Amino acid sequence: MIISSTMHFPYNEYSYLGDANLEQVAAVHPDWSIDQQRYMSKCIDYDKSLEYLINQLIATNTLDDTVICMYADHRPYWLDYDKVISDTAWINDRSIYPTFGDSGEEKIGIYKSPFIIYNSASESDVNYNYCSTLDHVPTIANLFNLKYDP
Repeated sequence: MIISSTMHFPYNEYSYLGDANLEQVAAVHPDWSIDQQRYMSKCIDYDKSLEYLINQLIATNTLDDTVICMYADHRPYWLDYDKVISDTAWINDRSIYPTFGDSGEEKIGIYKSPFIIYNSASESDVNYNYCSTLDHVPTIANLFNLKYDP
């Protein structure tokens, strides 16, 4: 089990991970605030860690026998959300996410955090139902037919 807090703040001041990939982010999003760029810099570092993990699992021939579960415990605090929403309009694009939410009017990217379960040997499926961190353990227990008394 690995727990990461890679993308946590601060965004408004220097941090190693916050500044590690700033040039790469600024090359794509020069108009973003430094706070948003630092957040994205941290996301890039997290992506690199997942790439490393998957490459190690491939190298040891254990990827197909591994299930990776990930979730964001909350939105990135301290960022200007109106700016984030305007800069990442695709997050709320109904042509990409046509079945999200009940009314079709909810904003996807503000308060909704994904829960991802990945196995290289499994077929892809996406479910937009609401869930909470309280749902994670029972879901995993059901997937693996574990004896579990909530």
